[in-house]
Amino acid sequence: MRKNDLFMLVGGSVVLFDALASFLSKTLALEYTEFAVGSMLIYFLSGGWGAWRFSFLTGLAASLFAGLIDATLGLLVSRLIGPFTAFSFEFVPFDKYFFMVAAVVLGSTGVGLAGAVLGTLIRHLTHKGTAAKE
Repeated sequence: MRKNDLFMLVGGSVVLFDALASFLSKTLALEYTEFAVGSMLIYFLSGGWGAWRFSFLTGLAASLFAGLIDATLGLLVSRLIGPFTAFSFEFVPFDKYFFMVAAVVLGSTGVGLAGAVLGTLIRHLTHKGTAAKE
């Protein structure tokens, strides 16, 4: 797996999850915000996978990328499907939209940081174990 494959996988999984969550929310009348746990899991896993497979900074960048995609393309997909939610998807002025994107990206990076730390620890522990056997 190359780094760009990681970012394609992360971006695709975020958009796919947002579409699935929106569809289930609309179909089953479940509050869309309850699916945020799934987004957090994607942020954590993208940070962990990137750090384990490549480097700590790659894991952190992958989680940041996941948040950016979630706040832009994910929001667009959700808006097109129209999930069940207590708040309305009305036009948001640019300054408020910018702060919303910044908050999602900061949150995803924070959750991804935990995943990246864990992924880095796992990478170091597995490499030490293989080096000791040789």
